[in-house]
Amino acid sequence: MMHVNRVCDTSCERICQAESEGGGRARRWIPLSLWLISSPIIVAGQVAITGKITGLVTDTSGAAVPQATITVQGPALMATRTVTAQADGSFLIDQLPIGTYEMIVTAPGFKTYVQKGIVISAGFTATLAVTLEVGQGPGSRAAKA
Repeated sequence: MMHVNRVCDTSCERICQAESEGGGRARRWIPLSLWLISSPIIVAGQVAITGKITGLVTDTSGAAVPQATITVQGPALMATRTVTAQADGSFLIDQLPIGTYEMIVTAPGFKTYVQKGIVISAGFTATLAVTLEVGQGPGSRAAKA
């Protein structure tokens, strides 16, 4: 038993000596270092660098036009973005880079709706009310933002 206590005492002396020589300081710096490393990530996560276009697609009577196809294009996009309106006619196109866009809305049995000049800035949400007219033909309705 005496031998075990002597080993424990020797180990404790080594730990105490290491802490007094600076080992304890290293443990105190770890939480501070982790906080300093994660701070820029937390701050950067709060800065908006994109915007959104949201809205509602209805017909001239005010009824929702579900399954309407909404396409957005612009120089800031590498490819056009297309979404489909929900059952209530609502749509959302998010993560749009800052820029000016054109939106095209189509649905079977309705004229094509085109809106040009939609300007998106960082953190901005453009909310649009789209009213489709019954009929056929491209470019039959144009609006400017």
